[in-house]
Amino acid sequence: RADGTKSYEYFLVSELASTISSYAVAYLPNNGGITFTPLGSGKTYGPLTDAVFSGNAPAEVVLAPLANGDTQLIVSNRNATFFKDIANPDPKNATKIASDTLASFTLPKAAGDSGKALLYRGVSPAGGLFPRHFSMNKKGDLVAVGLQNSGRVVVYERCLQSGKIGDRVVADIEGLGAVTSVVWDEREEGGVTKGPVKGQAAPGAAALASAAAALAAAAPVQGAPAAPPAPSASTDITITIPKEAPKDAPKASATPATPTTAPGKAPIVSIAV
Repeated sequence: RADGTKSYEYFLVSELASTISSYAVAYLPNNGGITFTPLGSGKTYGPLTDAVFSGNAPAEVVLAPLANGDTQLIVSNRNATFFKDIANPDPKNATKIASDTLASFTLPKAAGDSGKALLYRGVSPAGGLFPRHFSMNKKGDLVAVGLQNSGRVVVYERCLQSGKIGDRVVADIEGLGAVTSVVWDEREEGGVTKGPVKGQAAPGAAALASAAAALAAAAPVQGAPAAPPAPSASTDITITIPKEAPKDAPKASATPATPTTAPGKAPIVSIAV
């Protein structure tokens, strides 16, 4: 602003209240301090009234652009199994599974109005139970979800136009213990996005997204199902995805046949799509 104040918008997810709140944040000139002005607040599951949300515990929140210039806000809802029988992310397993949710909202283009008019767009399956963390690749067309109580990571396709998540499972791996975070590592080298992990060779013609899953026992939410036991050390997961995956390609998943184990470390696992 003309007076030197720098203004931003801040979104806060409250785990126990199941709310997403918006604040106008201003950094005053000459180190004069920070001000927070409340703009609005609502439930992280929008207008849904299902009883399963009585024990809801939201976790991660991400802002992502849409092709039309709008901004999408996505938040993960844990301990609220809204979906009872989704298709198993593993295409070789016909057993349907229950799933918590990823909730989607959009923000209007006018600066400062988003907290007052956060628009609910719906919920999509997270791919399993207790989505403690999720993250997007740089392009924004892939979302990796860390499912703590399912002990798995599921990578979904995201539509850049609508923001819809879940029409296609790009990758899935199970048996990881209590996954608490998934981090993309993308680096450009000669026009190819690469991200080798701990000395593993990166493929020459594929985009490599490495997901580091921190496995640790977390403080349980009251009423939540028990998480699977976590290994004593962290596991690095490398997910290799073709740079331009065919839209009609089948769902893909992998379970490591012979994981490589470094001294003092949990297995380093690779899955390729």
